[in-house]
Amino acid sequence: MTLKAVIFDSDGTLLNSVQLFYDAHVYAAKRHGGTPPSPSIFNAVVKQGRSLPQMFEDMQPGKDHAAMLVANGEYLLAHMTDASAFAHLDDMLKQLCDKGLKLALLTGGDHRVYDLLRHHGVIDYFSSIVHAGRTHNPKPDPEGFLLATSECGVRPEEAVMVGDTIADIGVGRNSGALATIGVTHGVSTRGQLQEAGASYIVDDLMELSSVVTSLMNTA
Repeated sequence: MTLKAVIFDSDGTLLNSVQLFYDAHVYAAKRHGGTPPSPSIFNAVVKQGRSLPQMFEDMQPGKDHAAMLVANGEYLLAHMTDASAFAHLDDMLKQLCDKGLKLALLTGGDHRVYDLLRHHGVIDYFSSIVHAGRTHNPKPDPEGFLLATSECGVRPEEAVMVGDTIADIGVGRNSGALATIGVTHGVSTRGQLQEAGASYIVDDLMELSSVVTSLMNTA
């Protein structure tokens, strides 16, 4: 099967934004009478692939989730520059586009991912951006992956899934992806990604580019 597309997770995979999202959750919880979770609990929920609204439902039961989501968004917009891109992001995306691959993003975050991508100057690389507001079922359900591949004009088995969480690996496997690639610079360890069944595991984005290139040559 020929590799034609790469579907990326965003936070913890392309953007070093997990801390920003944790800070935004804490801000929203405090502002509306919630109890801020510990970083370890927050990261554990992130690994499950829960969407942003579901994270507030899980960690702030009985609270005004709608108001928290608004406050969360206000914080993200005000502190967007706190989320850095991982090293070589632009170079890696350009290399893959130059090889003729379609690129897509699949995130459990909301529509504000557009602002983050514009801020880092990489939004134009993506043929499809699937956020939580565009799906009913979060990762590892295949819904988002199948939407992304459809918008890229490829079949699921012609795409690979790249992410830093167990849910990212799960969505690729559940969707029949050609391969799954785990990235260690996010919230999951190499061991956790191996246990989740990742086909390949990389430590940085340039290594990721090399793995994708090798898959193009061998597929």
